[in-house]
Amino acid sequence: KKVVCTEVAVACLRLINLNAAVNGATRGFEVSSLRWGKEDTDKWLDQRSQTDKKFDTILSSDVLYAEKNVEPFFETVTACLVRTPEARLFMGHCERNPTVDQAILTVAASVGFDVVDRAEPDMLKRNPHKQLHVGWMPVHCY
Repeated sequence: KKVVCTEVAVACLRLINLNAAVNGATRGFEVSSLRWGKEDTDKWLDQRSQTDKKFDTILSSDVLYAEKNVEPFFETVTACLVRTPEARLFMGHCERNPTVDQAILTVAASVGFDVVDRAEPDMLKRNPHKQLHVGWMPVHCY
């Protein structure tokens, strides 16, 4: 198994690499620059070895803030996720903007994901090969 951590900002990539090294996560761990969207993702996948082109689990945490990024995000996820019953997208998201929140649900459904929340465990049985596990969290400002 291998973990691939992607980011587009150079400063963040440096920080991820440093954090991985400090914590001893160098074996089976890769940091890679990836910009979301079909064209950029296709180029990124073309540069990878045949065995590293698809992933059975994608984990994202609080990555979507603007509506314009929702579609490119799901283009990337769709291109990178294997087509097996075990494949999963786990997505943590904080509700901040109702337009973005609704866009996530709409676009996820349009590319075939079932949205599974802890409140709906029966959805796991309906379409197990394309599931979006969304951990919705309200934003609290102090």
